[in-house]
Amino acid sequence: MQNHKNKIAITICLMVIVFATVFGLVNQPQNEAAKVFLAFVIVGFVVCAVLVVFLIVYLVAWVMDMIRKKK
Repeated sequence: MQNHKNKIAITICLMVIVFATVFGLVNQPQNEAAKVFLAFVIVGFVVCAVLVVFLIVYLVAWVMDMIRKKK
């Protein structure tokens, strides 16, 4: 279980780093096309991250359930 918590913490840290980097890029004076592209990248990244977190939580719950049934 501790391993899963570590993975989630690492994922959150990576997300924060990516968001900070992207935010810095968006704030720099660039053309509109680059900003729109970055916005799409951010949205896609957020959606993927949320889906991955839900999948991890579901798998952990399923494994815990299987362990309980074996006892």
